[in-house]
Amino acid sequence: MSNPFEKDFNQDPFKEQGVEDIDTYLPPTILAVNTPADPINTRPQSVYGGAAIDGIPNTRAENSTSAKGFAESSPSSMPAAAAALDAPPAPQQAIKPTSKFWTIEFYQQFFDITTQQVLIRISNTIVPINPPDFLMDRNWHYYTAGGEGGVNAPTDAIPQGDLIVDGILLSRKPDLYGPFWICTTLWMMLGVVSNIMSRIAYTRSSKSASNSTWTYDFSVATVACVLMYVYCFVFGAMVWGLMHWKNLPVTLTDTLCLYGYSMFIFILAALLCMLPVSMFQWIVVIFCGVWSTFFLVSNFWYMWKRALDPKSFLIIVGIVGVFHMALSLSFKFYFMNYSY
Repeated sequence: MSNPFEKDFNQDPFKEQGVEDIDTYLPPTILAVNTPADPINTRPQSVYGGAAIDGIPNTRAENSTSAKGFAESSPSSMPAAAAALDAPPAPQQAIKPTSKFWTIEFYQQFFDITTQQVLIRISNTIVPINPPDFLMDRNWHYYTAGGEGGVNAPTDAIPQGDLIVDGILLSRKPDLYGPFWICTTLWMMLGVVSNIMSRIAYTRSSKSASNSTWTYDFSVATVACVLMYVYCFVFGAMVWGLMHWKNLPVTLTDTLCLYGYSMFIFILAALLCMLPVSMFQWIVVIFCGVWSTFFLVSNFWYMWKRALDPKSFLIIVGIVGVFHMALSLSFKFYFMNYSY
């Protein structure tokens, strides 16, 4: 089939007539075109408002060089590069404490705690044989100090950093996360349990047969809320102020943290008092009050014993013990004062 666009196709289809000697044939000359060194990344100078704007820095050449260097690297350098990629990230720096109370970082340092550490401190209030982790190096506790004689001297040094014991991370910093939520749970629990006990007492009394109706008493929850927060944080701060006045080596957060966790056992007392037996409620309230008071006093015992004179020692022990027992007895005298 002939080419319709070539008239002399049959005579010389490959156009070989003009080529006599292929060794002497010269190809056509290629015209040189003036192009920039890097036509892709080179940008014309831009002008905005009469001022010249520099172009975007050319990083493609650097990236190409880096990629070329990585591709042409020796095989011995490949494991090192892979190890660098597989290396774990650097640990984050700890939260630095600050004295600027109007910033979030100031309060963040008191809530920097894990759930496991909170549970460990709660369990310590139930079995208060050893001091909590944030006081374990102070030798303030009755047992760790060596009992009444006090073999180990108390210290005011505050160890820095956490401690790992049997695979468990223990924190040496007091927190306010646990005390806040313990107080919040406690006053909510008291409001609920008090209304349940009121309903049971109403059902068993003669008032249920009359035309009177039972209603919820939300004022109980309000009183419980104010009482728990004021006692833990305000009264705890007053106890710290008394110790600070006597130049005792204890911080405000140490005192508030200890007071907050000492109130956990009152949550158990509120749950047990749901049993509508007055004598049983009295036993639970008194036992939990004594247990919580022992937790408080035992953790400050040896520090008070060594640093205070006998009169001041009895005064501060009496203040802490009397007010703590008064809080415990308020459960029965106010929140659960019903006849079943």
